[in-house]
Amino acid sequence: AIKPFLSNSTAVKRYYDGRYLWLEEYPLDRNDSRSLYVLNGCLYSLLGLIDVHT
Repeated sequence: AIKPFLSNSTAVKRYYDGRYLWLEEYPLDRNDSRSLYVLNGCLYSLLGLIDVHT
């Protein structure tokens, strides 16, 4: 098994419309206000989180 990679970086975590958590597939610079919102990447990130915690 592989241990999760822990990071305090917010490069992959954004909030859509200021309320909804969105996990980015393509990390952007923290100071960059734009986001790509790639649905495929967000869904695979969620599957990865479920896999780690089960």
